[in-house]
Amino acid sequence: TDTDGLRVLLIRQGTDLGRVSDDLTGAVPGGNFPVDSGLAKRDAEELKAQIETSALCEPFKSRLVAAAVELVTADTALVDSQGSAGAADLLATSQQKYQAINDLINNPPSA
Repeated sequence: TDTDGLRVLLIRQGTDLGRVSDDLTGAVPGGNFPVDSGLAKRDAEELKAQIETSALCEPFKSRLVAAAVELVTADTALVDSQGSAGAADLLATSQQKYQAINDLINNPPSA
């Protein structure tokens, strides 16, 4: 189903955000914030594109698109921070947006 493919993209997004967290905390020596945050943004954009072209029913599809736009916006702000002092707060926002879309995909509203 269309949501199965979206779940795969969500796994990638979650992994990307985990790497960004590791970069910010220094958990992984030699972490690369610009690369990892860029991957998160790229994968959020891909998720949004997949939702937009999916055959999901309305209004579920529109809700997912709106959630994906919020995720892309959050990940874009994270990339733009370049790992500055506010990056941890921006990461928390990205993680919240990721969780929101993840919850929506895994627990779709009943018709």
